[in-house]
Amino acid sequence: MIEPGAKNFFIRIFWLLLLAGALTVMYQVWNLHSRDLSQNEGFYTALAAEINPAQPMCTAHGVGIKNNHFLLPLSTNLLSRYISLPLSSILRYVNFFFLTATALLLSFTAGFTRDFKAGIIAAGFFCANLFIFLLSMYAETFMIGLFCLFAAQCAWIYFGFSKGHWNLAWVCSLFFVSC
Repeated sequence: MIEPGAKNFFIRIFWLLLLAGALTVMYQVWNLHSRDLSQNEGFYTALAAEINPAQPMCTAHGVGIKNNHFLLPLSTNLLSRYISLPLSSILRYVNFFFLTATALLLSFTAGFTRDFKAGIIAAGFFCANLFIFLLSMYAETFMIGLFCLFAAQCAWIYFGFSKGHWNLAWVCSLFFVSC
């Protein structure tokens, strides 16, 4: 027999804090800015320094870049206006934010589908996956793409299959995929 989820609010808060603490220690959030930049991180830092939301094309060192993901440099540039950190550090923190957002979305999806324990276990397995761990150490567009693709799939399944609003399902999922 499957045991029902935790009923006590404080036990749920404890497990959420334990998962957040393990995620923070495992990824060493306080140490993200101390590593050297990789080649792609330097490229995205140059893009973030020169990106302009009014301009239709990304540039790096004055040269136009075709077929580039704009969400990571744009969010880094917008955050650099309000946070006094180097662009490379903000780039890595944005990547960590999307890792956390994907884990939370996965946790909510499993939690609402099954129960609270399933949500915590799903987020824990996602964050402890070696492939995700290695790809999230460097600021790349993989985490943003993973988040947007999973959010599109969740929106399509929730609004389409669960609620029967197929038009809204297609619009929401196409919005996330286009990001």
